[in-house]
Amino acid sequence: MMRGELVMIDREALLVELRQVFDTQTAEVLLHVLDKVAMHVRDEGVRREDFRELKQIVAGLAEAQRRTTEEMKALVEAQRQTSVAVAELAENIDHLRKQVGGLRVGGDIEDIAYIVLYDALKREFGWQVGVLERSWQKW
Repeated sequence: MMRGELVMIDREALLVELRQVFDTQTAEVLLHVLDKVAMHVRDEGVRREDFRELKQIVAGLAEAQRRTTEEMKALVEAQRQTSVAVAELAENIDHLRKQVGGLRVGGDIEDIAYIVLYDALKREFGWQVGVLERSWQKW
């Protein structure tokens, strides 16, 4: 196996690992940065401390990405719950609208009943009654 092939295998392995934590574009940018670091190491020679620092930085970036992903999941869940609540509210408003509509129809029926009742009392029993009106009574 040639040295170039080994580098390509390592790059692909690194890219696979980076994609487990980052989106594709971010993983590719990080891989590009690591390529530059590898060239710098090869050309200039870098101490192990530099690699440790780089490793800590990448670990910090991975953690920040994980937190961001979790926060986005929470925001999405909050949106889902809001959508469910709005749908339930719309359903309740529709139900209330039907109930209020029923009350209005009931009132119309009462108005008609007053007229019919007034005529029936006069015709059937000969009663003389005043005009019937709807009124609110307290129990």
